[in-house]
Amino acid sequence: MSKNISSDLLTNLLLMGKHLPTRHLLSYLPPEDRLHVDDAGNVWVTVDPLLVILKGHLIIEKALTDICARLLKNPSALERENVRFSTRLDLVCALLDPALPEGVVHAMRDLNRLRNALAHNLEPDKLDRSLEKFFRRFDELEDLSTLHRKDRDVSDRIAGCIAFLIGILSNAGMADETVRSTE
Repeated sequence: MSKNISSDLLTNLLLMGKHLPTRHLLSYLPPEDRLHVDDAGNVWVTVDPLLVILKGHLIIEKALTDICARLLKNPSALERENVRFSTRLDLVCALLDPALPEGVVHAMRDLNRLRNALAHNLEPDKLDRSLEKFFRRFDELEDLSTLHRKDRDVSDRIAGCIAFLIGILSNAGMADETVRSTE
């Protein structure tokens, strides 16, 4: 932290740090390690699994939307109503040939449950258990346990798993799209 910070501001920042989202996930970090104040006085959250989960979920949902847009004859029909993540995932699973690996689909469903728990509850029950279940999904996939090694920061572990899911989705449906464009 910057040495120019008044003791009152530092006290308030420490209090604020104790109430950052997902404090169960961050319980091993003292509050002052979760916040950084730059030279301009801006306060930054340095480690926040909540943001990683929410942003990762949004990116995956966008990828699912893009796959539907590529493979459906009338994708705009989906946008008339609020289509849930789980519905988009089910639709993508129905459209793809070859199908997404079952473990990948389960991991995306687990991520969706994590996101919903975090988005709708200040202190979600059994969050650590849900997160470990999400991580275990990657143990089921060959050689992917390194994505979430326990010696890595929780946010890094989550980001590694989400990056893998995004990578899988980035190529999903490309073969189907090629076949459609030649019909």
